[in-house]
Amino acid sequence: MDGVARSMEGGLGEAMGTDDVRGVCRPQSGITPCARASFYAFLLLPWAAVTVGVLFAGSGSVLRSGNRFDLVLNCVAAIFVLELGEVTYALLLPRTIKNSTAGLPPLNRVGSEGGAVASALRKYGTLFFFWIVIAATAVVDVPLYYFWCD
Repeated sequence: MDGVARSMEGGLGEAMGTDDVRGVCRPQSGITPCARASFYAFLLLPWAAVTVGVLFAGSGSVLRSGNRFDLVLNCVAAIFVLELGEVTYALLLPRTIKNSTAGLPPLNRVGSEGGAVASALRKYGTLFFFWIVIAATAVVDVPLYYFWCD
């Protein structure tokens, strides 16, 4: 029987996997933990490494610019390197593959999953987002400034 027939016969709990402890109702198919870890390891971590590398190298080239022309040129070059993956995706991937990947489930989890720590982080992260961004900017930019300019 397919999921629609089962949901009509036995109720929604049989068609959707129900977690009895938390009462979370989720589909029985989706991204497995192994696939989720693979996405993080092979897609998100290299992207983050390139971004940190461009931040480090780009900050030095921007801070050591001799004139305004070089400053603008170095900023545009850093942005180009960061957006190169998106441009490559838009130009080289066929529309059929783009359409098939558009329907993939997201990597995030249901809001009720994660326990008290994740709930508190979500609550205070949105409440103090501005101050978290300011603090993160200071933590990253101040050491880079003293590294490149002293």
